[in-house]
Amino acid sequence: MNEYQKTGLFAAVAVLLGGIAILTTPRVPDVPVFDETGKAFYAGFTTVGDVASIDLAVFDDTGKIRQLQVALKKGRWMITTTLDHPADTKGQVSLIVGSLVDLKKSAVRSENPQDHESFSVIDPTEKGTSLKGNGTRVTLRDSANNVLCDYVIGKPVPGRGSHRFIRLPGGKRVYEAPMAAELSVKFSDWVETDLLKVDPAQVTTVVLQPYRFDLSKDPPIVDHEVSRLTKDGTTWSLEPKKDGEELKATAATDLTAALHGLRIVDVRRKTPMMVKWFSGDKAKITQDDAEDMAERGFILYREKGSIGMKSIDGELVVLCADGVVYHLWFGRVLPDADGGAEKKECRYLVIMTAVDESMFPEPPLPSDTTAEGKPKTDEEKKKDHEEYERKKKERAAKLEPGNKREKDLAKRFADWFYVISPDSYQKLRKMRADLVQIKVMPHRVVDENPGIDAGQVVRIPIPLAPDEMKLAKVGFDIDVSPEGDVEWGIVKKGKELADAELIGDRAGKVVFRGKLPTAIKDQAAPGEWEVVIKNPGAARVTARVVVVIRPAELPKPEEKPGEHKH
Repeated sequence: MNEYQKTGLFAAVAVLLGGIAILTTPRVPDVPVFDETGKAFYAGFTTVGDVASIDLAVFDDTGKIRQLQVALKKGRWMITTTLDHPADTKGQVSLIVGSLVDLKKSAVRSENPQDHESFSVIDPTEKGTSLKGNGTRVTLRDSANNVLCDYVIGKPVPGRGSHRFIRLPGGKRVYEAPMAAELSVKFSDWVETDLLKVDPAQVTTVVLQPYRFDLSKDPPIVDHEVSRLTKDGTTWSLEPKKDGEELKATAATDLTAALHGLRIVDVRRKTPMMVKWFSGDKAKITQDDAEDMAERGFILYREKGSIGMKSIDGELVVLCADGVVYHLWFGRVLPDADGGAEKKECRYLVIMTAVDESMFPEPPLPSDTTAEGKPKTDEEKKKDHEEYERKKKERAAKLEPGNKREKDLAKRFADWFYVISPDSYQKLRKMRADLVQIKVMPHRVVDENPGIDAGQVVRIPIPLAPDEMKLAKVGFDIDVSPEGDVEWGIVKKGKELADAELIGDRAGKVVFRGKLPTAIKDQAAPGEWEVVIKNPGAARVTARVVVVIRPAELPKPEEKPGEHKH
């Protein structure tokens, strides 16, 4: 093939490629650009460790620019636009830096500025920017504030997996390049997802106190019920126990899973003195400190020379196997969390930790006398002392992991008022009625009568306890054999069928099954009511009476609209 033939072939290919571009993109470069494919956007940016800050800017749905910056400060990544709260280095930070370092151009998609809107690569930081077609401006800088890379990231390229449209700020040309990271300016996407650092399997006790604090009441603590979930091995139990109730199968595990998955959507800083108090240090708390706490729904009080705290919407205490205790207080509603990005009403939360050393009891001091009261020999005393010291060291070794973990947690939580989503709040603030169901009771044979002669009336006492009558869905199966009509009803002891509180059907094997009338449920004592069965027929019948008790949901306490929106 001579040079003229080659030139003609290349020209034909260029025309063909141009035709395909017309079909697949809004615009085509005036002249196809082949020499940029596979080249880096920023040839000098090849090392992840050079990045010291990340800036993001987007337009929200109200037309406002939302910005987020994370930066390295003293070796830690901080969200500088949200009070220097620590960022999750294993999450967005590593994903974005990893996606942008040494990023290469896959293709040129357009050189026409009129295509920027359709590719969503309009720079949100430019003046006069339209609400349509905006991309995400992302800028990475080094420790000297030099720009390492700067892009406007657009929408995904159809049919190209993780590829996106990308433009350099101020440039006309739109490229295609691989971009795996999802760019977000939401605070919740930049922080660790496991706030409490708690392993659900290690939780041994949860104490729920879903009270309300209402200063218009005396006393101000309203609806103060305390429920205690305790784990023995793998089995959870609930205290206090109440007749006719049982713990729902997944109530405890759902709660521990919610603790593990607790996420925050925003933060506010505490005053310096409150930071000291939450750290367990001595703090001279002022009226301003107390007012700042109260504004967010946390009420400080003084009792017997020490400072205590109640919250506007209850508490939760969690004990772990290593002795670490988490204390969570639920505060007021915050309607504009994360600069308005969170559309639902979120809520303040504060957390304090401690170590319950009683989980690892101290060994008793050795006695100088035997069990019989005789003085021990020096050799016996020496052995007792050595055993005592061994047990002390063993206890200290058991306490050490919990003490270390609690110290780290206290430092983590001390500075912050956390803000949690309504979903997290609802999963953690549980009433007793959310945890229990009516106890499942077996069917109980009350009476199996060998026979009821024609015209005979049989009386069978109802042996249910009052709490069973009130709580359960109770019914009666009366099987008549051979099948035939019987007259029956539930009457007060000694009364006749004509005075029955409940009259049953006359035919069929299952004669009654349902809720008992209130008058029967409110009986004062077992045996106050009877089942009366009359055989009006001419033939002898047998009747088997079975009490049916089925599980039912307990009614939840009624709350007035807005009652918890303090």
